[in-house]
Amino acid sequence: MAVALMFAFAGRYGYFGDELYFVAAGSHPDWGYADQRAIIPLLTVTMERLFPGSLVALRTPSILTYGVGRCWPRSWPASWKGDRRSRAFTTAAFVPAFASMFRNLNTIGLDILGRTLLTLLLLRWLRRSRWW
Repeated sequence: MAVALMFAFAGRYGYFGDELYFVAAGSHPDWGYADQRAIIPLLTVTMERLFPGSLVALRTPSILTYGVGRCWPRSWPASWKGDRRSRAFTTAAFVPAFASMFRNLNTIGLDILGRTLLTLLLLRWLRRSRWW
């Protein structure tokens, strides 16, 4: 439901400053930039060329990343045999913070998703002494 709401409101406000920078940087591809990796500008210019001027399409990767990333904090207490209350508390703590960071396309979205995945793998490894 939260992802549907983010899609519903994604086109209701103009470009975020970083999104314009990513479109410009992606139009002149390089292996990397002084302030970030090349993946976000390349992803941005790809979405801009596939769907010119569509803010919803431009923000789709970030919103989908949010949809995936909001499920993982709920599984952290489960890996430590936490009860329903602990899962609800963890989700309530993380989901609003994630929603504010993923409403537009920025570099922090993929960073948070990657760090969340690494944290989940580390917790599972500590619990089970194996990665799967």
